[in-house]
Amino acid sequence: MDADSYENLRWAALDGDEDALKKWIPLVMKKAEEGDPYAQSDLGHAYCFGEGVEKDNKKAVYWFRKAADNPNNFSDYPEEMLEALEDL
Repeated sequence: MDADSYENLRWAALDGDEDALKKWIPLVMKKAEEGDPYAQSDLGHAYCFGEGVEKDNKKAVYWFRKAADNPNNFSDYPEEMLEALEDL
């Protein structure tokens, strides 16, 4: 498997690899804009915690909402994060 594949970069970025994070952010943005619910959730997470992008709760809410409303989403994470952000 390619070391720069989306999933490999995702896991390396989530493990704190800054080089992987720099490569992964443009990929996750593209996939999120294309409607991938998991990328939308990942991008919401990135904005929520300032990982690879400037921390921005409004953008985090936007992407978590897109993920939560996506009919192909099978995760409770976006809804849970939306609830947590509402409490801030």
